[in-house]
This record gives sequence, C-alpha cells and structure tokens, in this order.
Amino acid sequence: MKNYLIISLLSLFTSALFPQSVLGTWQLQEQYKNNEVVTFKSYIKYEFSAPNVWRSYVGDYTDYGFFSTKEQSIVLKFGDGDGAKGIYSIRGDSLLTIEIEDSKMVFKRLPNKPEL
Repeated sequence: MKNYLIISLLSLFTSALFPQSVLGTWQLQEQYKNNEVVTFKSYIKYEFSAPNVWRSYVGDYTDYGFFSTKEQSIVLKFGDGDGAKGIYSIRGDSLLTIEIEDSKMVFKRLPNKPEL
C-alpha cells in the first residue's frame, strides 16, 4: 500500500512537471453515452495540431475545427460555429480520455508518420 501511494505521488508530480500534450493523432477505441458502451470500433481518427486545429477522419470524410486547452479543460469548436466543452486526461503517453456532458471518448495515440 505504501509503495502504491509513493508511485501515485511520483506520477502526479511528474505529470505536473512535464504536462502531456493533446497534440498528435488519436484513434477512437471506445465511446460511452450515459456510462454505456456505444462504440467499440476504431473507425474515427482525431488529429490535434498547432496552432490549435483539430481534424477528424472517418473513411473519406474529413471535418475540422479549432480547440483550446487550459489545465484539464478542452473546448472544441466546429467549422459551423458550434462547440463543445469538456475535460480531458492523458494516461501515460498513449491514452486520451475526453468527457463532454454525458459522453466519454477513449482514444489511443497513433505513432507519428515519418517525414519523407
């Protein structure tokens, strides 16, 4: 128990010193609505890039918008002016969770593509 507490505190301290970035490409793993799984296929990708632009890809369809983060809050704005506000967390360097109202999306980070 004591070791678990020490590891948890070190992890929290390290996260505060070296905040993880939402920038990168993420693939949806699971989506929940009212705590029930509604999606468990990897069919959509989100790409967050500087300067605060996000894109989503589903097959040949692409959408985009703008985002901002502050501490653990994230605001997504869509091309048509609509928006959504929620919270996000990153576990390790490869698991992103975004919660907006009664929806929760869990993403896995995709590796960066090499520049050719």
